[in-house]
Amino acid sequence: MQQQRERQPDLLLRRVKGRAPPYDLAALRAEARTGPARTTTASSPAHAKAGTALPAAAGELVVQGEDLGTWITAQRAGWDRLKPAQQYLLETLSIEPPEKGEMVVPVRRSQDERWAVNLAAARQFHAREGHLRPARKQIELINVTGGREGMQEAVKLGAFIDNSRRRAATLSPQRRAALDDLGMRW
Repeated sequence: MQQQRERQPDLLLRRVKGRAPPYDLAALRAEARTGPARTTTASSPAHAKAGTALPAAAGELVVQGEDLGTWITAQRAGWDRLKPAQQYLLETLSIEPPEKGEMVVPVRRSQDERWAVNLAAARQFHAREGHLRPARKQIELINVTGGREGMQEAVKLGAFIDNSRRRAATLSPQRRAALDDLGMRW
């Protein structure tokens, strides 16, 4: 049994080394769910081939609704929790582990920032549709601001509205009023 466990990372590495870019993002994410972090993105090999540097900070590059700078920072912050195969994949993309003594903190949005993005999506939906009754799985693409003009972010608007209804009693009066202005049905 011990010998079989020792061979598993080696087998995974051999399988990964044989995989040719471009990577299938959905398949890699599914594989990575067994570990603590995702292992790669579809655009990273394309960036490497094009000679374009990967983003160093959050907000520099958003691909398929995912901020690659935030993703890279999260991978580097959790480097010690990654499996050897995941570390190998990141290294093939020129993503290195943090240096000794280097403090890497994942980028997180505050609740107020997340609320503002969700509310912007609700306003956009209301302006287009004339109501605020999206399907539960409704995803709204909103234009991103703050130095990242021209990029879009996918917001799960249906889930946000459903969760807001469920938590109506705990919403602040300002937040409840903002949704009331859009014709929210409680």
